[in-house]
Amino acid sequence: MPSPSTKQIFSHVYATKKWGREGGGSGVGSSLVESMGASRVLFHVILSLNVHVVVDAACGAMTWQRRLLPQLFSARPNLRYIGLDAAESVVRSNQRTFRNESRVRFEHVELEKSAIPPTDLIFSRDTMQHNSIEGVNNILRRFAESNASHVLVTSFPNGSHYCRGAINRPISTGDFFCVDLARKPFELEPVARFEEISIDKKWLYLYERKQLHKPRTKDGI
Repeated sequence: MPSPSTKQIFSHVYATKKWGREGGGSGVGSSLVESMGASRVLFHVILSLNVHVVVDAACGAMTWQRRLLPQLFSARPNLRYIGLDAAESVVRSNQRTFRNESRVRFEHVELEKSAIPPTDLIFSRDTMQHNSIEGVNNILRRFAESNASHVLVTSFPNGSHYCRGAINRPISTGDFFCVDLARKPFELEPVARFEEISIDKKWLYLYERKQLHKPRTKDGI
């Protein structure tokens, strides 16, 4: 029996509420309270880097982003937002919610297999930690192949109570691990680090896209 695809895995996650009901099924980290730090950081980065297009990979159920977008559009009226996700139900729901907003669009994709749309910034929060090490490397490769100038992505440099201190341990896609892109097997040192100040001790690492052009084996070494 063939292994399920990434689309099937994450569609099942949302259908079964594997990560809980908070954040529209994206988990407690996507609740309005726990995403306040992410909103602050993303707003700052978009303005400071003069971003015109942002790709959110993966965007999830958009629980907190839908509160942030009006603020971003007020500050940058010409900003365009593209949300990517592997869960079809999430993409369809987001498309309905934002059907009257021409500056926002969504695509149903598997990040590790799909080219990233033209953009200035790739924002990837709470995505890497739900993919296998091989999957993370494939996603990073896709990011590196894009035309983005910068990538803003989640890491857990101090671990979290969710992972009991284990960082960068192998998992199956759809599960969870504390990823730190600055440690082995990735060893990608960011140009800036932003602490979200969240219950799960998340940080957001900022990279220049060219930093992601690093030869990788299947295991990232």
